[in-house]
Amino acid sequence: MGARVSSPQSHSTKQPSEPTHRALILDLGDVIFNWKAPTDGKLSPKTLSRAMSTLPWNDFERGQISETECFQRIGEILSVSPSDIAETIKQAEISLKYDDRLVSTLGELKNDCGGGLRIYAMSNIAKPHYEIIRSKDWEWSLFDQVFTSADAGMRKPDLNFYEYVLEAIGLEHCPQNVVFVDDKRENVLSALSLGMRAIRFEDTEKTIEHVLNIFGDPVKRGEEYLQRNAKNMHCMTDNGIVIKENFAQLLILEATGDRELITLKSYPLLWNFFQEQPVLTTNTYPNDFDTTSLALTILGCTDPVAKGVMDKAVKNISYDGIVQLYDDPQRPRVDAVICVHILTLFYLHGRGGEVRKTYDWVYHVLLHRAYLDGTLYYCSPDYFLYALNRLITYTHQAGKPIPSDLFPLFKERCKERIGATGDALAISMRLIACHCAGIPVSEAQSDLCVLKTLQCQDGGWPFCGMYRIPSAKTVMGNRGVGTAMAVKAIKLFVD
Repeated sequence: MGARVSSPQSHSTKQPSEPTHRALILDLGDVIFNWKAPTDGKLSPKTLSRAMSTLPWNDFERGQISETECFQRIGEILSVSPSDIAETIKQAEISLKYDDRLVSTLGELKNDCGGGLRIYAMSNIAKPHYEIIRSKDWEWSLFDQVFTSADAGMRKPDLNFYEYVLEAIGLEHCPQNVVFVDDKRENVLSALSLGMRAIRFEDTEKTIEHVLNIFGDPVKRGEEYLQRNAKNMHCMTDNGIVIKENFAQLLILEATGDRELITLKSYPLLWNFFQEQPVLTTNTYPNDFDTTSLALTILGCTDPVAKGVMDKAVKNISYDGIVQLYDDPQRPRVDAVICVHILTLFYLHGRGGEVRKTYDWVYHVLLHRAYLDGTLYYCSPDYFLYALNRLITYTHQAGKPIPSDLFPLFKERCKERIGATGDALAISMRLIACHCAGIPVSEAQSDLCVLKTLQCQDGGWPFCGMYRIPSAKTVMGNRGVGTAMAVKAIKLFVD
C-alpha cells in the first residue's frame, strides 16, 4: 500500500498576500520513527493499543496529568496493573527505529528548495516520551520547529492544535501552503478540513514520491531522468521483454528536440520499426509507412525521398482506398492512428488530395468517436488526438492547408477528453493535443494536476502501454516516451 494524497478546495474568503515559503508538517511516531509493541510483554499488543486510546492517555499526552496518574487510571479502566503498563511501554521503547531514508530525502529536498520549504514536526507525545526520543542521536536539525501535544496542551485530531501550529508558523491565512503527513486517518481529515493538503503515511517510498511530486520541480526532475537514461530508453513489453526499435526513439526526439537522448537506425527510403532482429513477430519484418512517416516528418527529408515514399504509399491501399501500414501486400493492415501519421507526411508535402479517402475515414473516426477504445495497434484514445495534433501542428508551421472541417471537431473532441481516466502517457498526449486546440490551462488544470502526481520517485513517469502487439497478445511501452511527453505537456501549459 502507498500513501494517498488529497487536495481540498479552500472555502476561505479573501486572504492576505501569500507568503513565499511552504511548509511540510510531519508526525513523529510511525512516520519519522517506528516502534513495536512487545509480543512477550506484560500487556498484549492489543491491550497496549487500547491503553493508548483511553482518555487518561490523551490527558497524559496533553501534559494535564502525570505518568503515574495516567497509568493508575488506565489500570482501573482495563483492570491491569499500572506497573505492567509501565514495563510494557519501556520494552516498546527499546524497539524505536529512525527512518533514515525518509529523513535524508527530506533534507535533500529542503536544501534544493533553497529556503522556500520549512519542515516541522507535530506529534501527540507525552513529555517523558519526547525526552526519550529527543535524546537519540537523530537528525533533529531537519525540523525548523517541533510541536508536541505536551507543550501545546492540545492533541490531534483536535482542530485547535492545528490552528495553533498554523499560527505559530505564520501560515494561518494560507493553509493551502501546508502539506501534512500523518499515519492516522482522523488526523489527516482534520488537516484537510482546515484547507491543508495531506498525505496519509502508509510506507516510506510512496510518501517520498508524493512529497517530491508536491514540492519538487517536475520538469527539472523529468529532464534529469531523461539525461540519466540517455540512449538507453528502449521499449519493453508488459512482461519485461526489451525491444530496440525506432518508433519510440523518434517520439522522444520529437518531444525533446535532443538527438543525444536516443539511438536510431536510419534507412535510405522506407524505415523499419525494429533496429535489430524482430521480436514477438516473424523473423523477417517489412518496412512500414508508420515509422517512415514519423521519421520523415521529425527528421526532415529531401524532396526525392518524400516523393519516393508517398509514391509507394498511394499504391499500398485497402479495398476502401485507405493507405495501409506495411510495404507488403501479404500484410493488409489499417489503423486510424497510422493513417494520421501518413496523412501528416502527405499534407506537409502538398499531396493531401491523393489520400482523400484516408482523410475522410479518419475524419469519421473522429466524428463518431470510434477511437475511444483505442485502435488496432494503439492502446489509448488520446494517442489518436495526439496524432491529429501532429498533423495540425506540422502543416500549420509549414503553411500547408488541410481540410477546414478538421480543427473545430478536433477541438471539441479534445475538450470532451479532459478529466477522462487514463494513464500518464494518455494524459500527457491529451494535454499536448489540448494545447494545440487552444484550450486554456484553466480548463485543463485537472489533468495537469493528475499528471504531476503520477511522476515516479526517480523523476520519470511510469511504464504505460503505448502500442499493442496483437499476435503476441501483449503491449509495449517506453518510460522515456512517457517522461518526454509529460515534460513537454507541463512545459506547454506552464510557459
